[in-house]
Amino acid sequence: MKTIASGLALVCLMILQTGCARTRLITQTQTIKQFPPEVLMQPCDIPAFTGSTNADLVVYIERLIASLRMCNADKSALREWAQ
Repeated sequence: MKTIASGLALVCLMILQTGCARTRLITQTQTIKQFPPEVLMQPCDIPAFTGSTNADLVVYIERLIASLRMCNADKSALREWAQ
């Protein structure tokens, strides 16, 4: 009975050692953060309204639309940069 237990223990040890016989390949992943150009990350300017007449309001709306178009151009450049 002792010899059977010894034999089983020896077989188990041999099986366990086969896992240690191979060389393991360890891969290390490195994350590199890339950011868009700083000029594209700047906030869009909002023109201030300083008028007092309806004509001034029309001019202000035109300035807002121009500012919005420039902001959209920046976002379009960001999308192009990301591709």
